[in-house]
Amino acid sequence: MIAPSRRGALIIVLATMFPVTTYSSGVSKKEITDAVNKQIGQQKSCFSLADNNIRSWPLRVQRPLAMLSESRGGTGSPLDPILSAMKVAGYLRIVTVEPDSMELPFDVITPSEDAKRWWDTKDGFCVGRKAVADIQEWTVPGAGSGTPIQVNYTWHLIDVPSWAKRPEFNKIEGMQKPAASMTILMKTNKGWKVAF
Repeated sequence: MIAPSRRGALIIVLATMFPVTTYSSGVSKKEITDAVNKQIGQQKSCFSLADNNIRSWPLRVQRPLAMLSESRGGTGSPLDPILSAMKVAGYLRIVTVEPDSMELPFDVITPSEDAKRWWDTKDGFCVGRKAVADIQEWTVPGAGSGTPIQVNYTWHLIDVPSWAKRPEFNKIEGMQKPAASMTILMKTNKGWKVAF
């Protein structure tokens, strides 16, 4: 039998040789959050055009072909969610013009005087910026520093302008409840970054 004093010494020696730790994944939730926010934090939720430098209103906009397919069936094509919310809130008047059969329909958008001031010549009508709501799960990186990890997370909109903090805007993705997403992170000499 090992005497109590010697047993205590043996446990200390073994603990030093084989430290009792939880195996770290090599990355913390905060590191992941910071890395993902660095990437998605630049993404705004906007209705935008190829050229946002509008010289005069009203604006004439053709809807994407995918949205127009429903209108040909007589159900009406859906508006961009931001335009739809702004229309319901009374910020925009939108009239759909159906030209000759050889041409695609287009929307004539007339904003209120307030809404004209909300139009950004770089980004259009923006209702917020993306930010991580929660990091839900990530894969454990391998031994090599170049091993990527997959991250499942949710995001929501922050920096929402006061005019968009209305019930009409709740259907916009990330506005009322977080939206699910996934990304891949790589470890670099400057920390974890989103891999493209």
